[in-house]
Amino acid sequence: MEKIIDNGINSIRVGIEDYEQGLEEGNDARLSSAVRNVFAGILILAKGKLYKMSPAGTGGILTRAVRPIIVDGNLEWAQNGNKTIGYDGIKERFNQLSLSLDWKKLERVRTIRNDLEHFYHDGTRLNVQEALSDAEIVIHSLLELLDLDPIHDLGERWWRVLLENKNLYDKSFEACRRTFSELNWINNTAEAASEFFNCEECGSFLIEQINPANNEQEDVHVKCAVCGAESEIGPLMERAVSEQYAWEQYLVHTDGNDPPFMQCSVCSLFTLLSEANECAVCGSSEIGRAHV
Repeated sequence: MEKIIDNGINSIRVGIEDYEQGLEEGNDARLSSAVRNVFAGILILAKGKLYKMSPAGTGGILTRAVRPIIVDGNLEWAQNGNKTIGYDGIKERFNQLSLSLDWKKLERVRTIRNDLEHFYHDGTRLNVQEALSDAEIVIHSLLELLDLDPIHDLGERWWRVLLENKNLYDKSFEACRRTFSELNWINNTAEAASEFFNCEECGSFLIEQINPANNEQEDVHVKCAVCGAESEIGPLMERAVSEQYAWEQYLVHTDGNDPPFMQCSVCSLFTLLSEANECAVCGSSEIGRAHV
Protein backbone atom coordinates (compact mmCIF):
# COMPACT_ATOMS: atom_id res chain seq x y z
CA MET A 1 0.00 0.00 0.00
CA GLU A 2 2.88 2.37 0.82
CA LYS A 3 4.27 1.80 -2.70
CA ILE A 4 0.98 2.98 -4.26
CA ILE A 5 0.97 6.15 -2.19
CA ASP A 6 4.65 6.82 -2.95
CA ASN A 7 3.90 6.46 -6.66
CA GLY A 8 1.03 8.93 -6.41
CA ILE A 9 3.11 11.50 -4.53
CA ASN A 10 6.01 11.11 -6.99
CA SER A 11 3.67 11.61 -9.95
CA ILE A 12 2.33 14.83 -8.42
CA ARG A 13 5.88 16.06 -7.72
CA VAL A 14 6.91 15.39 -11.32
CA GLY A 15 3.85 17.27 -12.53
CA ILE A 16 4.68 20.28 -10.36
CA GLU A 17 8.26 20.25 -11.66
CA ASP A 18 6.90 20.12 -15.23
CA TYR A 19 4.79 23.18 -14.38
CA GLU A 20 7.81 25.11 -13.10
CA GLN A 21 9.91 24.17 -16.12
CA GLY A 22 7.07 24.90 -18.53
CA LEU A 23 6.66 28.41 -17.14
CA GLU A 24 10.39 29.07 -17.20
CA GLU A 25 10.81 27.86 -20.79
CA GLY A 26 7.42 28.96 -22.14
CA ASN A 27 6.96 25.32 -23.08
CA ASP A 28 3.28 24.38 -23.54
CA ALA A 29 4.15 20.69 -23.86
CA ARG A 30 5.63 20.80 -20.37
CA LEU A 31 2.54 22.57 -19.05
CA SER A 32 0.30 19.88 -20.55
CA SER A 33 2.53 17.22 -19.00
CA ALA A 34 2.15 18.97 -15.64
CA VAL A 35 -1.63 18.54 -15.63
CA ARG A 36 -1.38 14.98 -16.93
CA ASN A 37 1.05 13.90 -14.20
CA VAL A 38 -0.77 15.68 -11.38
CA PHE A 39 -4.09 14.16 -12.43
CA ALA A 40 -2.53 10.70 -12.63
CA GLY A 41 -1.01 11.16 -9.19
CA ILE A 42 -4.38 12.12 -7.72
CA LEU A 43 -5.98 8.94 -9.07
CA ILE A 44 -3.13 6.85 -7.67
CA LEU A 45 -3.55 8.43 -4.23
CA ALA A 46 -7.28 7.71 -4.41
CA LYS A 47 -6.50 4.09 -5.19
CA GLY A 48 -4.12 4.12 -2.24
CA LYS A 49 -7.01 5.05 0.03
CA LEU A 50 -9.16 2.27 -1.42
CA TYR A 51 -6.31 -0.21 -1.03
CA LYS A 52 -5.92 0.84 2.59
CA MET A 53 -9.63 0.21 3.20
CA SER A 54 -9.63 -3.20 1.50
CA PRO A 55 -10.02 -6.24 3.77
CA ALA A 56 -6.74 -7.88 4.78
CA GLY A 57 -5.55 -10.61 2.46
CA THR A 58 -7.61 -9.45 -0.55
CA GLY A 59 -4.77 -7.75 -2.38
CA GLY A 60 -6.53 -4.41 -2.39
CA ILE A 61 -9.83 -5.72 -3.72
CA LEU A 62 -11.41 -2.25 -3.61
CA THR A 63 -8.98 -1.08 -6.28
CA ARG A 64 -9.83 -4.01 -8.56
CA ALA A 65 -12.48 -4.68 -11.14
CA VAL A 66 -14.70 -7.44 -9.72
CA ARG A 67 -17.24 -9.96 -10.97
CA PRO A 68 -20.04 -11.80 -9.16
CA ILE A 69 -19.57 -15.51 -8.38
CA ILE A 70 -21.56 -18.10 -6.43
CA VAL A 71 -19.72 -19.85 -3.60
CA ASP A 72 -21.62 -22.51 -1.64
CA GLY A 73 -24.86 -20.98 -2.81
CA ASN A 74 -23.86 -17.47 -1.73
CA LEU A 75 -23.18 -14.47 -3.92
CA GLU A 76 -19.63 -13.17 -3.59
CA TRP A 77 -17.41 -10.76 -5.50
CA ALA A 78 -14.16 -11.99 -7.04
CA GLN A 79 -11.33 -10.13 -8.72
CA ASN A 80 -11.78 -9.89 -12.49
CA GLY A 81 -8.30 -10.74 -13.72
CA ASN A 82 -5.66 -8.10 -13.08
CA LYS A 83 -7.85 -5.16 -14.06
CA THR A 84 -7.92 -2.15 -11.77
CA ILE A 85 -10.66 0.46 -11.72
CA GLY A 86 -10.37 3.79 -13.51
CA TYR A 87 -11.71 7.26 -12.82
CA ASP A 88 -15.41 6.34 -12.89
CA GLY A 89 -14.84 3.25 -10.77
CA ILE A 90 -12.86 5.23 -8.20
CA LYS A 91 -15.62 7.83 -8.00
CA GLU A 92 -18.26 5.13 -7.55
CA ARG A 93 -16.30 3.37 -4.79
CA PHE A 94 -15.65 6.64 -2.94
CA ASN A 95 -19.35 7.47 -3.01
CA GLN A 96 -20.30 3.96 -1.87
CA LEU A 97 -17.87 4.24 1.04
CA SER A 98 -18.99 7.80 1.91
CA LEU A 99 -15.50 9.18 1.26
CA SER A 100 -15.71 12.91 0.67
CA LEU A 101 -13.87 14.39 -2.31
CA ASP A 102 -14.58 17.44 -4.46
CA TRP A 103 -15.43 15.59 -7.67
CA LYS A 104 -16.48 18.80 -9.42
CA LYS A 105 -12.95 20.15 -8.97
CA LEU A 106 -11.38 16.88 -10.07
CA GLU A 107 -13.67 16.66 -13.09
CA ARG A 108 -12.47 20.12 -14.12
CA VAL A 109 -8.85 18.97 -13.85
CA ARG A 110 -9.67 15.98 -16.05
CA THR A 111 -11.43 18.17 -18.60
CA ILE A 112 -8.49 20.56 -18.82
CA ARG A 113 -6.09 17.63 -19.18
CA ASN A 114 -8.13 16.29 -22.09
CA ASP A 115 -8.42 19.70 -23.75
CA LEU A 116 -4.69 20.38 -23.49
CA GLU A 117 -3.93 17.05 -25.13
CA HIS A 118 -6.28 17.60 -28.08
CA PHE A 119 -6.57 21.36 -28.57
CA TYR A 120 -4.29 24.39 -28.46
CA HIS A 121 -5.05 28.02 -27.71
CA ASP A 122 -3.23 31.05 -26.32
CA GLY A 123 -4.69 30.56 -22.86
CA THR A 124 -2.77 27.38 -22.04
CA ARG A 125 -0.97 28.94 -19.09
CA LEU A 126 -4.20 30.16 -17.46
CA ASN A 127 -5.83 26.78 -18.11
CA VAL A 128 -2.98 25.03 -16.32
CA GLN A 129 -3.15 27.47 -13.41
CA GLU A 130 -6.86 26.68 -13.06
CA ALA A 131 -6.24 22.93 -13.20
CA LEU A 132 -3.53 23.03 -10.53
CA SER A 133 -5.60 25.37 -8.37
CA ASP A 134 -8.43 22.82 -8.34
CA ALA A 135 -5.92 19.98 -7.94
CA GLU A 136 -4.49 21.59 -4.79
CA ILE A 137 -7.89 21.30 -3.08
CA VAL A 138 -8.31 17.66 -4.10
CA ILE A 139 -4.75 16.71 -3.13
CA HIS A 140 -5.16 18.27 0.30
CA SER A 141 -8.37 16.25 0.87
CA LEU A 142 -6.76 12.99 -0.26
CA LEU A 143 -3.72 13.50 1.97
CA GLU A 144 -6.06 14.08 4.91
CA LEU A 145 -7.94 10.86 4.08
CA LEU A 146 -4.59 9.07 4.10
CA ASP A 147 -3.54 10.69 7.39
CA LEU A 148 -0.70 12.46 5.60
CA ASP A 149 0.55 16.04 5.85
CA PRO A 150 1.05 18.18 2.69
CA ILE A 151 4.27 19.80 3.89
CA HIS A 152 5.83 16.71 5.43
CA ASP A 153 4.66 14.00 3.01
CA LEU A 154 4.26 15.79 -0.35
CA GLY A 155 7.15 18.09 0.55
CA GLU A 156 7.35 21.76 1.46
CA ARG A 157 8.88 22.75 -1.90
CA TRP A 158 6.15 21.13 -4.01
CA TRP A 159 3.31 22.18 -1.71
CA ARG A 160 4.52 25.78 -1.79
CA VAL A 161 4.35 25.81 -5.61
CA LEU A 162 0.75 24.56 -5.50
CA LEU A 163 -0.23 27.20 -2.95
CA GLU A 164 1.49 30.01 -4.86
CA ASN A 165 -0.22 28.91 -8.09
CA LYS A 166 -3.61 28.83 -6.37
CA ASN A 167 -3.01 32.35 -5.11
CA LEU A 168 -2.25 33.53 -8.67
CA TYR A 169 -5.35 31.87 -10.06
CA ASP A 170 -7.55 33.23 -7.28
CA LYS A 171 -6.33 36.75 -8.08
CA SER A 172 -7.23 36.26 -11.76
CA PHE A 173 -10.67 34.97 -10.78
CA GLU A 174 -11.25 37.90 -8.43
CA ALA A 175 -10.24 40.37 -11.16
CA CYS A 176 -12.80 38.81 -13.50
CA ARG A 177 -15.49 38.96 -10.82
CA ARG A 178 -14.82 42.65 -10.23
CA THR A 179 -16.05 43.40 -13.74
CA PHE A 180 -19.54 42.45 -12.47
CA SER A 181 -19.33 44.56 -9.31
CA GLU A 182 -21.61 47.34 -10.61
CA LEU A 183 -24.23 44.97 -12.01
CA ASN A 184 -27.83 45.07 -10.83
CA TRP A 185 -28.79 41.40 -10.85
CA ILE A 186 -32.42 40.68 -11.72
CA ASN A 187 -32.80 38.55 -8.57
CA ASN A 188 -30.81 36.61 -5.97
CA THR A 189 -31.03 33.49 -8.12
CA ALA A 190 -29.15 35.19 -10.94
CA GLU A 191 -26.49 36.60 -8.63
CA ALA A 192 -25.86 33.18 -7.05
CA ALA A 193 -25.65 31.49 -10.46
CA SER A 194 -23.17 34.10 -11.72
CA GLU A 195 -20.51 32.56 -9.45
CA PHE A 196 -20.60 29.59 -11.84
CA PHE A 197 -20.16 31.46 -15.13
CA ASN A 198 -18.00 29.35 -17.42
CA CYS A 199 -16.80 29.39 -21.01
CA GLU A 200 -18.71 27.42 -23.64
CA GLU A 201 -15.52 26.81 -25.63
CA CYS A 202 -12.87 25.87 -23.04
CA GLY A 203 -14.89 25.57 -19.81
CA SER A 204 -12.81 28.12 -17.89
CA PHE A 205 -14.40 30.05 -15.01
CA LEU A 206 -12.28 33.12 -15.82
CA ILE A 207 -15.20 35.04 -17.32
CA GLU A 208 -15.17 38.85 -17.44
CA GLN A 209 -17.68 41.45 -18.53
CA ILE A 210 -16.45 43.26 -21.66
CA ASN A 211 -17.88 46.54 -20.41
CA PRO A 212 -17.33 46.65 -16.62
CA ALA A 213 -19.32 49.90 -16.44
CA ASN A 214 -22.50 48.15 -17.57
CA ASN A 215 -24.96 47.69 -14.71
CA GLU A 216 -27.90 46.03 -16.48
CA GLN A 217 -28.09 42.24 -16.51
CA GLU A 218 -29.87 42.07 -19.87
CA ASP A 219 -26.95 43.97 -21.48
CA VAL A 220 -24.25 41.67 -20.13
CA HIS A 221 -21.73 40.63 -22.78
CA VAL A 222 -18.72 38.63 -21.63
CA LYS A 223 -15.51 37.11 -22.88
CA CYS A 224 -13.32 34.30 -21.59
CA ALA A 225 -9.96 35.50 -20.24
CA VAL A 226 -8.43 32.20 -21.34
CA CYS A 227 -9.54 31.64 -24.95
CA GLY A 228 -11.36 34.88 -25.79
CA ALA A 229 -14.73 33.29 -26.59
CA GLU A 230 -17.67 35.68 -26.12
CA SER A 231 -21.22 35.09 -24.88
CA GLU A 232 -24.49 36.84 -24.13
CA ILE A 233 -26.35 36.52 -20.83
CA GLY A 234 -28.87 33.84 -21.90
CA PRO A 235 -26.55 30.95 -22.83
CA LEU A 236 -24.07 32.10 -20.20
CA MET A 237 -26.68 31.80 -17.44
CA GLU A 238 -27.93 28.43 -18.75
CA ARG A 239 -24.44 26.98 -18.47
CA ALA A 240 -23.98 28.54 -15.02
CA VAL A 241 -27.22 27.08 -13.64
CA SER A 242 -26.34 23.67 -15.08
CA GLU A 243 -22.90 23.85 -13.44
CA GLN A 244 -24.34 25.10 -10.15
CA TYR A 245 -26.73 22.16 -9.90
CA ALA A 246 -24.63 19.46 -11.59
CA TRP A 247 -24.79 17.11 -8.59
CA GLU A 248 -28.54 17.59 -8.14
CA GLN A 249 -29.01 16.84 -11.83
CA TYR A 250 -27.00 13.65 -11.41
CA LEU A 251 -29.39 12.58 -8.64
CA VAL A 252 -32.35 13.30 -10.91
CA HIS A 253 -31.12 10.60 -13.28
CA THR A 254 -29.82 8.14 -10.68
CA ASP A 255 -32.32 8.49 -7.81
CA GLY A 256 -35.34 9.94 -9.57
CA ASN A 257 -35.22 13.23 -7.65
CA ASP A 258 -37.16 16.26 -8.84
CA PRO A 259 -35.20 18.50 -11.23
CA PRO A 260 -33.56 21.51 -9.57
CA PHE A 261 -34.32 23.75 -12.55
CA MET A 262 -36.68 23.77 -15.52
CA GLN A 263 -37.33 25.52 -18.80
CA CYS A 264 -38.84 28.97 -18.28
CA SER A 265 -42.19 29.36 -20.04
CA VAL A 266 -41.43 33.05 -20.69
CA CYS A 267 -37.85 33.18 -22.03
CA SER A 268 -37.65 29.44 -22.95
CA LEU A 269 -34.26 29.04 -21.28
CA PHE A 270 -33.46 26.32 -18.76
CA THR A 271 -32.89 28.83 -15.96
CA LEU A 272 -36.04 28.58 -13.84
CA LEU A 273 -35.03 27.39 -10.36
CA SER A 274 -37.61 25.00 -8.90
CA GLU A 275 -37.12 25.80 -5.22
CA ALA A 276 -36.92 29.59 -5.65
CA ASN A 277 -39.61 29.56 -8.36
CA GLU A 278 -37.87 32.31 -10.32
CA CYS A 279 -35.94 32.54 -13.56
CA ALA A 280 -32.32 33.69 -13.44
CA VAL A 281 -32.62 35.38 -16.85
CA CYS A 282 -36.02 37.04 -17.12
CA GLY A 283 -37.19 36.94 -13.50
CA SER A 284 -40.39 35.04 -14.28
CA SER A 285 -41.96 33.01 -11.47
CA GLU A 286 -44.07 30.79 -13.73
CA ILE A 287 -43.06 27.13 -13.51
CA GLY A 288 -42.57 25.89 -17.06
CA ARG A 289 -43.94 22.57 -18.20
CA ALA A 290 -40.82 21.40 -19.98
CA HIS A 291 -38.45 19.67 -17.55
CA VAL A 292 -34.75 19.27 -18.07
